[in-house]
Amino acid sequence: MVWAAIWDATGQVDGVEIATMPKPISPESGHVTLIVEGRLPRGSERPIRLWAGAGADTEQFGFFRMPDGAMRLFHRDVDVMTQPGMLQPGETFHLHYRTDINGRDTLVDIRNLDSGLRLLLRPRVSVVPDLTDFLPRSPRYVEQLNFAALATHEVPVGPAPCFQAGTPINTPAGPVRVEDLRPGMVVDTLDRGLQVVRWAGRREVLCLGSMAPVVLRAPYFGLTRDCTVSAQHRLLMDGTDVEYLFGEERVFVRARDLVNGISARRDHTRPTRVFHHFLLDDHDCVMVGRCRLETLLLGDMLSANGRNTGQLSEADASPHYPTLDRAAAQSLLSLIAEHRRVAA
Repeated sequence: MVWAAIWDATGQVDGVEIATMPKPISPESGHVTLIVEGRLPRGSERPIRLWAGAGADTEQFGFFRMPDGAMRLFHRDVDVMTQPGMLQPGETFHLHYRTDINGRDTLVDIRNLDSGLRLLLRPRVSVVPDLTDFLPRSPRYVEQLNFAALATHEVPVGPAPCFQAGTPINTPAGPVRVEDLRPGMVVDTLDRGLQVVRWAGRREVLCLGSMAPVVLRAPYFGLTRDCTVSAQHRLLMDGTDVEYLFGEERVFVRARDLVNGISARRDHTRPTRVFHHFLLDDHDCVMVGRCRLETLLLGDMLSANGRNTGQLSEADASPHYPTLDRAAAQSLLSLIAEHRRVAA
């Protein structure tokens, strides 16, 4: 996989030198993916151009926030507008735009990371991509963003729950590093005992902004060593505090919602890294130390690639236990910390 360029607010942080980039996309690659994330400035009622490509006026990529709060994207024959009120001043947006030379895999994903509003479309438009369409016309577009990334390959709209290399997964033969798991191997799971690995994969993912992974720190969560997972990865939690707050025996909590700077923190040290995930017959949890971390859910894998999950069974589409939102997760952490202070 080739990242043409990755920028943060200070400038280019990874990728090849822009001046040496091959501007036309080869048929072997066929894809261009642009990802931008930033916070809308406060106090402006006029249209705001969030990104403008360096191509000709009829071909360049453009991304705007309109005065009524709608977001507009255009690129050659693609012209997409969200509903009004999609993004308000001070809120954070995330854009994932992917196109290919055959017009079969064009994807637009626009999200408000604060409100949860989202527009996900697959326009059936044949757009012959050219890197010049997407390269920033001015450095100021990069300076006002959290990050931007340009790739000449297909990038999933969101990383599925996955583990960083080196994470030990319990098996009947003892701990095995997640990158060494292969189809046919057996792992210990929480609810269903021994399960066979049906598929195992690896993927290089962006690790900036909202996509930065989470370091779960030992000795919290039953860990004996720090463990790095993707932000969407779910942990299973139980106990009297869970039952008291939510009336449930067990709940899932996403790693990103546990971030407090102490027991869990974001890791922004590298712009990309390789993560690993694996699929079993049934979604379950594996043990990393005494920490219970989920295996890959089929619905999450399809969603990460912008695919419809409507035809899946309930067991494949959603986890068995309820998943807390961030406010609920932080309330749970606060109550656990308070009880620890009282016990001490």
